[in-house]
Amino acid sequence: MENTIQLIEECSTFYSEVKNIDLYQELMYDTYNNIARIENVKGDIEGSLSYLKLSLSHVKDWHKNPEKVQDIVQVTIIPELYMNICNAQMYLEHKEDALTNADGAIIYSVFCKKLLE
Repeated sequence: MENTIQLIEECSTFYSEVKNIDLYQELMYDTYNNIARIENVKGDIEGSLSYLKLSLSHVKDWHKNPEKVQDIVQVTIIPELYMNICNAQMYLEHKEDALTNADGAIIYSVFCKKLLE
């Protein structure tokens, strides 16, 4: 798995050449989210948490982008990321941070629900 993470990180160095900012953000989200999954499988919850936070940093403002909002799938990943972060923080007994991210999941879930109405 270490080779997989190294390969993903090496590939991500080429992302800086991507001129489309939305595509760049999406690539970074996918990359960090995939690394977080690998860290989680390895049992490194702290490592997973750090990559989940990096992943979220690339998509947390997508709800402000009219093009992203038109594709509900693009926006629904935000509450999912907040919940994954919350779960990792609960596991690590970071209860206050977990509650903050649970709130983020609820807020973005309500936003997504409104998009579907």
